[in-house]
Amino acid sequence: MSSPPSPNAPLILEAQADFALNLLREVSTDDRAPESEVHKYFGALLKSVTNGTNSSNTLETANKVYVKKGSKVKDAFKEQIEGNYGGQFETVDFVDGKGTAEKINNFVKEATHKKIRDLVKPDNFDKNTRLVLINALYFKGTWADKFDSKFTKKSKFHVDAKNFKELEMMHLEAYFIYYKNAQVEKSMFVLLPKERFGLTELLAQLDGKKLLKLIKKRDKENVKVVLPKFKLEATHELNKPLTNMGMPTAFTISANFEGISGKKTSLLSKVMQKAVIEVNEEGTVAAAVTEGVVADCASSKEYRFVADRPFCAFLIRDDTVLFSVIFRK
Repeated sequence: MSSPPSPNAPLILEAQADFALNLLREVSTDDRAPESEVHKYFGALLKSVTNGTNSSNTLETANKVYVKKGSKVKDAFKEQIEGNYGGQFETVDFVDGKGTAEKINNFVKEATHKKIRDLVKPDNFDKNTRLVLINALYFKGTWADKFDSKFTKKSKFHVDAKNFKELEMMHLEAYFIYYKNAQVEKSMFVLLPKERFGLTELLAQLDGKKLLKLIKKRDKENVKVVLPKFKLEATHELNKPLTNMGMPTAFTISANFEGISGKKTSLLSKVMQKAVIEVNEEGTVAAAVTEGVVADCASSKEYRFVADRPFCAFLIRDDTVLFSVIFRK
C-alpha cells in the first residue's frame, strides 16, 4: 500500500494481498468442502468477528451486489449472499457510468465512515458490465492503554542500513502480550524482525499456521513500546494474487459464473481493493473495501519494543486476521 504523495506521509505501507491470501490458504483445510458449507463457514466467521462491538472496539462490514438493469440473478445466489453475508442487491444502469459510480461510492463512503472515497470511476463500467460486487470493512480500536501525545516526538525510522526518515514516534510503557525468539519480537501483534533489516526473510518463513501460533500466546510482560504514528492509503488490483491462489480461469473467456446468472458468457475482469489505515495515540482506524489487557501480576523483567525499522502488523480479533500490513519505505 503506497502513501499518497505528501511531505507528511513519506513512507509506504504495503498491504500485500498475496501474502494475506496465502495466510488464508495455510489455515484452511486441504480437502475441498461443498460450496454451501464454505458459505456457511465464512458467514459464521463474519458474524463472530462483528459481534461484541462496544464503545472502544468497532468492527462493521457491508456487502452489496450491483446488477445490470434487465439482468437476472439466480434465487440460490441471492439466498447465499443475503443469508450468509447480509448482502444487498441493487439494479443499476452501467451505461450511465457517472450515476453508477456515484451510487457505489456513496455506499462505500457511508460503510467506512467516510474513510474511503472514490472507490470506482465512471469509466470502470460499460455496456458489457453485468455485475459488481462490493465488500466494505471498517475497524476502529482504542488502545487499552493509550499513548500519551505529550511523549510523541520525532525520531529516526531506519528504512535500511543507510537511509532514514524523521517520523512522529509514540512512546508507552505498559503490560502487553510479548514474544521473543531468534527471528521475531511480537508486541500487540506487531512483528519486528530480530535481524535489523530482515523483514523480507521473516515474511518468507511466516505462514498462517506460524502466525496463529504466535497469536495464541497470552503471557503479558512489562514492555516499553515505541511505534510510528501514521495514516496511509492505497488501491490494489487482486487479479494476480487470486490467479496464483487457484482461480486463473475466472479472468478469461473460460470463466463459468453460471451459478450466478445461469449464463456462461460472463467473466471476471478485475478485482480491486482500496484500504486505509490510521494509527495514532488513541488507537487504530482501518477500512478496506484488511488489545492489550493489563495482567493481574507484574513481571520483574522489562522489555523494549522499538519499531524504528521495517515491520509488519496484524489487526486481530478472536484469532482472526482482519488486516495485515507491511510498513517500510
